Amino acid sequence: MAKYVAAIGGKTELMKITSIKQSMAVTFPEMGMSGTFETQAAASNKTIQKMSIPNAMEMQMGFDGSVGWQYSPQQGARLLADKELLESKSDADFYGDMLRPAERYASMELMADTTVENESVYKLQLKNKATGVVSLEYFSVASGLLLLTVKPEGSQQMLDYKKFGAIMLPTKINVQAGPNKFTITVKDVALNGVPESAFEAPDPIKQLIKK
Repeated sequence: MAKYVAAIGGKTELMKITSIKQSMAVTFPEMGMSGTFETQAAASNKTIQKMSIPNAMEMQMGFDGSVGWQYSPQQGARLLADKELLESKSDADFYGDMLRPAERYASMELMADTTVENESVYKLQLKNKATGVVSLEYFSVASGLLLLTVKPEGSQQMLDYKKFGAIMLPTKINVQAGPNKFTITVKDVALNGVPESAFEAPDPIKQLIKK
């Protein structure tokens, strides 16, 4: 884990980052569809994600520090609870996600030395202390970078890492979510400067929170 932290920028430089905005393209090859995907995250442990597929889907998800939510015009608005809320809170852990402190995990185990796309990797089994979710994560032996994450709901393959300011980020992510496969391609990354207003929930979510 220390090698991973060093590989993506090092603790000292990473702690200078207070927010990240990523603008991306998303492609569903098997469905012949494509659109845009935007994520914003802040050190206040707030996140918001917006996906737009023209003539097919509009979706937003967020966590404001205490409330997790999901909204789409097609499916309506809902507040997250129980396991979904715990996972949303864990995903919003800004520095925890970058620095991977040992206290974040109930257990950490090196399973094997293996390969991903012909690259030598360490295969780790990690149990998130807050959510109980067990994941497999594959870190490059040579670079320390995270190449693949496998969770019960699916997998993410991280490719084409590039440096944006102080941090190294993958610019291509192949995602398997249940039966769905799609690719996320990073177009732009902005560090710091994301305003608090960016995390404001849409009106249908605000109405649910008031109740």
